[in-house]
Amino acid sequence: MGINRLFCFKQKMKSAECDLAFISDPTLIRTFGPNVKAVTFVHDLRPLTEYADRKVTTLIYRHLLKNLKESSLLIVPSMKTKVELLEFGFEKDRIEVVIESTLFKKTPSHISESADRITSSGKITVAYVAQDKPHKNIVFFLELAKIAHLQGNKIEFILVSKLKRSTKEQLNSFTLPNLCVVENAENMEEVYSNTDVLIYPSRYEGFGIPLVEAMAFGIPIIANDIEPMKEIVGDAGQLVPLDSPVQWIECITQLLDVNLYRESAEKSIRQFDNYSQMKFLRRVRQVFQKIISEV
Repeated sequence: MGINRLFCFKQKMKSAECDLAFISDPTLIRTFGPNVKAVTFVHDLRPLTEYADRKVTTLIYRHLLKNLKESSLLIVPSMKTKVELLEFGFEKDRIEVVIESTLFKKTPSHISESADRITSSGKITVAYVAQDKPHKNIVFFLELAKIAHLQGNKIEFILVSKLKRSTKEQLNSFTLPNLCVVENAENMEEVYSNTDVLIYPSRYEGFGIPLVEAMAFGIPIIANDIEPMKEIVGDAGQLVPLDSPVQWIECITQLLDVNLYRESAEKSIRQFDNYSQMKFLRRVRQVFQKIISEV
C-alpha cells in the first residue's frame, strides 16, 4: 500500500489532465503536475507534537510543511488546526475552516430513552470512542472506571476501541466489573443508543468526530478542557481538566438527576444543528467556488 501510494499512484496522477485537484492526504501534495491547483485537507499537525506515532513521521511532516505551502488552498476541520498552521507561517487567506459533519441523523427520541433508563435502573452509562493511541488517553478512562468502582458509584463504562496488547495487559491488572470493552463495533448507532454520556479525555485533537456523533443523539459530553473541544462542544457538555479525575466522576453522577440530564441532553442535540450535513455541504460548495473562480 505504501509503495503504491508513494510511487505508482503519483506517477499515474502526474499525467492526469485536470485544473484542480482535491488532496485528502497531505503526503500526496506533489502527486499532480505543477500546473494543477491543489486543495489539500489537513486534519491536524499531531505528527509535529509529542504525540507523534513515530519519530520518522515527525521528520516526514517537517519536510511536508514546505510542500504544503505550494498548495493553493488548505482546508482544515477546526480553528485549532488553522491556528497551528498560522504558527508555522502559513498565510491566513489560504486556510479555510470546513467543520466536519456526520452521516448520523438527529435522534431526539434518545433523550427520553436515556432518561427513562437512568430512572428505572438508577445507573448511568458512559462511553469513550477512541483509537488506542497515547494522545487519546484511554488510561484516564480506565482510571475513571477504577475510581467509580472503588467509590461504589452507579456508573457503567463502555470503551469502544481496538486495544493494543500493552493496554490489554494493563486492563487485566484492574478489577473493573463496571467496564465493558467493545473492540469491533459493527453498528456505532447501536453503541450510542445504549450510551447516556460521552466521555472524551483526549489530550490532542484536530476535530473529534465522536463529539458530533454523540450530539446527534442528544448525549451530554464531558471532555478535556482544551481546544478544539472548547470550540466544538459549546453548550453540549462540560469541559473538565485532566488533573482532577474525581471532578469528572462528580460531573457524571450529577447527571443521575434526570431533570438535569434532560436539560443537558437538550443542549447537546441543539448543538448538533451547527454540524448538520446541509451546513457542511454549503460550506464545501462555498470554498470550492472560491478556488474555482481563481482557476
